[in-house]
Amino acid sequence: MKTLLAMLMGIVIAIPLFGNKPASPTLFNLIQRNEIVKVELEYSFDEMDKSISSNEKTTALFRFQRSNKQWMELSAKVKARGKYRRRICDYPPIKIDFSKKQLQAMGLLPYDDLKLVTHCFDGYDAKDAVLREYLAYQLYATLTNINFRAQLVEITYKDTESRQSYRSYGILLEDIDEVAHRTGSQECEDCFGLTPQSFDQQNFHLHALFQYMIGNADWSLKMNKNVKVMQPVNGKQYWIVPYDFDFSGLVDANYAVPTEDYGQSSIKERVFLGADVSNEVHKSVSDIYLQKKKAIFSVVASFKELNRDSKMEIVEYLKSFYAALEANEI
Repeated sequence: MKTLLAMLMGIVIAIPLFGNKPASPTLFNLIQRNEIVKVELEYSFDEMDKSISSNEKTTALFRFQRSNKQWMELSAKVKARGKYRRRICDYPPIKIDFSKKQLQAMGLLPYDDLKLVTHCFDGYDAKDAVLREYLAYQLYATLTNINFRAQLVEITYKDTESRQSYRSYGILLEDIDEVAHRTGSQECEDCFGLTPQSFDQQNFHLHALFQYMIGNADWSLKMNKNVKVMQPVNGKQYWIVPYDFDFSGLVDANYAVPTEDYGQSSIKERVFLGADVSNEVHKSVSDIYLQKKKAIFSVVASFKELNRDSKMEIVEYLKSFYAALEANEI
């Protein structure tokens, strides 16, 4: 056990995290790499289909390939998640629950929940949407590390009954408790309807501008829709951690529809859902975006899994945001 723990610490300690603290030995840190990770998820497809309506968990085996090409297997429970996608998608997103005891026996901290973003339907457009949504997580990580870390995976789903399988891209998101741990905060699960002034103003405005940049109106602080509210342990003002960007213009998923409440006529039409902030805060946050402009476009250009047409479309979409920002139109 000591040998395994030493190996895990050696693997993850080089990953830079919030506040430059060494990374803790967690399952997500063990999985995360700067490349696509091969994953297998084996469960009963029939039981999973039933969980869409029953919300019951299904027994599963989760495997991933480590950097040394060796596979690691863990037992887990899986169930469909999400409200909209679980209703309309052939392959709804999945929540993967691991055993805290099993993780601790491996020398890992007990962050036992991973979210898996799946493709919604079969076909090229679904694959492209997953890659674009992963890109959105990477773009946000370029601006701030008060975020969900995301890992792109090539996942093979295996049916325990028919032995059929299929393969696709997916995105693993770290446990929200792990986000809290590495950022020195805690999740506030009942923080609904907070005013903009309740939040750290730089974090609040950076988040609102990001959602505007990618053209995402599918979030709400009032209902905590597609955001997590975090409270720093040593602070009074809250932070926002966003997720689920599939309804954004940048992702442009074929099942996404405009938000009529905000008068959107197209999913690509930007709507600013932030609030007034001081000129000082706006300039400070705008400067972050301008300083990170080269890095933002570099993330798009270096994402080799995206095809040329998608990259060109995304680049033009981001250029229109920066043109407005630089012209002081935002």
